[in-house]
Amino acid sequence: MISLYLCDMRKSFILAAAILGLMSACTKPDQEGQENEGPTHKDNTYTASFETLVKQKWLGGDKISLFAGDQTNQKYLYCGDNAFAVLEDEAPEPLSGKVSACYAVYPYDKSTTIAADGTITLNLPETQTFTRNVVTQHVGTMVAVTKDAKDTELDFKNICGFIKFRAFGFDVIKDLTISGNNGESISGEAKVTARFGTSPTIEMGPSARTSVTIDCGKGAWLGSLPSAATTFWIALPPVNFQGGITIKATSSDGSVFVNKISEPLQVTRNSVSTISKAVEFKQLAASRPLTFVSEGSSTLSLVKNGSPAPVELEYKTTDGWLTYPIGREITLSNGSEVSFRAIEAGNQTFSQGPADFYQFTGSGSLKASGDIMSLVTNDDTVETLPCDYCFFGLFKDFQALKVSPNLGATTLRTGCYEEMFKGCSSLNVIKTSFKTAPGTAFTKDWVAGVAPAGLFHKSPDATWEASGNSSIPDGWNVWMQPDDDDIRVYEAIEYLIPAPHMGANQIASEQSSYEDYTEWTFVSLGRDPYMPMTPPKGQAAGPVIVFQYKSSADAKCEFFWCDGGYGVGGPVGGKETAFTLAESSEWKTFVLDMQDAWTKHGFKGRPGDTIRFDVGNVADLSVSTRLMRWRPPFPEK
Repeated sequence: MISLYLCDMRKSFILAAAILGLMSACTKPDQEGQENEGPTHKDNTYTASFETLVKQKWLGGDKISLFAGDQTNQKYLYCGDNAFAVLEDEAPEPLSGKVSACYAVYPYDKSTTIAADGTITLNLPETQTFTRNVVTQHVGTMVAVTKDAKDTELDFKNICGFIKFRAFGFDVIKDLTISGNNGESISGEAKVTARFGTSPTIEMGPSARTSVTIDCGKGAWLGSLPSAATTFWIALPPVNFQGGITIKATSSDGSVFVNKISEPLQVTRNSVSTISKAVEFKQLAASRPLTFVSEGSSTLSLVKNGSPAPVELEYKTTDGWLTYPIGREITLSNGSEVSFRAIEAGNQTFSQGPADFYQFTGSGSLKASGDIMSLVTNDDTVETLPCDYCFFGLFKDFQALKVSPNLGATTLRTGCYEEMFKGCSSLNVIKTSFKTAPGTAFTKDWVAGVAPAGLFHKSPDATWEASGNSSIPDGWNVWMQPDDDDIRVYEAIEYLIPAPHMGANQIASEQSSYEDYTEWTFVSLGRDPYMPMTPPKGQAAGPVIVFQYKSSADAKCEFFWCDGGYGVGGPVGGKETAFTLAESSEWKTFVLDMQDAWTKHGFKGRPGDTIRFDVGNVADLSVSTRLMRWRPPFPEK
């Protein structure tokens, strides 16, 4: 095996090529990964060196492809003592006088070929093997070219660069896959141009693939915090990930974790690109599929106008997910529902404009929920529209629609929601997430003809003010609070987080997400475990408290109120409100309306007021919470 370490030195080895009689002297190689006492060095041997960047050691089982004299891919085996040779019955023909140079490729692959002009076609592995904290054998592809036919020196040069990153989480990883957010080609067919004395260049071929997987064998354990993160190396061709990368991991129990890095990342030949911030593997958020619930009897179908690009969707009624043929009409009875989502691979595009777009049609009365982003992705964390005019006219003239699904994109693109709800005369609730100011460039006439009164859900982070047919419908109320099960962190929301320094008792707490500062895990250590929460800087938005949680068992909890600051001994006077968190290994949303409690205890949620979170009354209870916040009661719709 080749162990690779960062290094600034070159090291030369002797590569004995069995072109002039060495074949019969070579002994059979030992098992891979072991040294082998091979033949002694002889005349007419090839000496090989390789570039700085990593330190390598030839080991038993190593092989190279050598093109010496013709276009035959000759396999040379490591025989010990830094010598490589072919088996006797595989000996190549003697070199021709017309040969201008010899070419070598590490590692050997029988599919590697060379053209008459010296262009090498090879395969960059789609699967690489994990070895803890080092680069593994056969990952770093190298090529070498001699000066001429008589030259016996092979100067191996790397054709790839490396990405190095640290990862942590709460699981054993079976494998992880890296891909560019813009679909860059990074594995499979590659064409290499190599010349003596110059650095090789590489161009990915037409059948190249867009991902590379690291196989972790029996599993790679990840530390739970950045300080204990596991280091991974991955070899990639030179590539500029302008849109960043996505790293997706699968745990030993089949759970999927994902981390999307939006910052650009450049991979350069013969260099290491380090991701400085430790990568946290968090479970992939399954999409909240676009869902319609029928009031009475209804019909529904998705049709296409013109010739938009083909898309692949699934739908579900009472059975499991099935392929949805565009145009199929679905009949719903009172209270029944149908959901739609993209297939696992997602759709890279949807509608293209006024002449080519998809549109829901139907009759009856329907309320929608979920997110229209599920039509293009299966990942609820994706907030970017894939194309211009993506959802042009999606519900145009759909008079059966009363409540819209969430529009999950946080930024708008040209024409993306143009005429989306135009003519939806029954529509009186619209839910949005975008921070971009709407207008004719993005939402032209999108609410022309909707109901005269309604409720417009606006992102808490949106600072724009506008009304009319291309923005917020005239006469509608505005609601600037997230949905209770929204997983986004909003800058404008002040979240409740622990304040251990204010006097915690019999409880341990830890910020359990490196990316989400609102996510904390509490572990009870004995009787009466409690944790003060950080006093709000501003007035609480309202008397309803909302958060998402996981709990190792049913947890009897309490909130204690203190409207004059948190003093020694905590709040007094029996100002508490009890509730129970049901056992759950998945995130659940918990909502507690505190209007009566606020009145009873005189609590007003003013700046400086605090609450104390009591987590059960037994030891070894684990409760995780995130996105804990105040909100007002829902307004009338």
